[in-house]
Amino acid sequence: MKYLYIFCFLYISMLFSMLYSIRFIAKGLVSVETNSNPEFSKYEKELISLWILPLGITSIQPRLQKIFKDKN
Repeated sequence: MKYLYIFCFLYISMLFSMLYSIRFIAKGLVSVETNSNPEFSKYEKELISLWILPLGITSIQPRLQKIFKDKN
């Protein structure tokens, strides 16, 4: 039973870390594109698409390429 609590704690910590990382990436992407500090409603689409990993990468990649192309 002791290991179950440890497993649950580690799982919740991992889930929080993953969600925070995805949120950071989505918010950063929208922030760079709009040059402002976006609200959640502005980057929720990116957050959900990054959660579903293969779809998120295929939808975000062209936008990232455009950002890096504009910077150079």
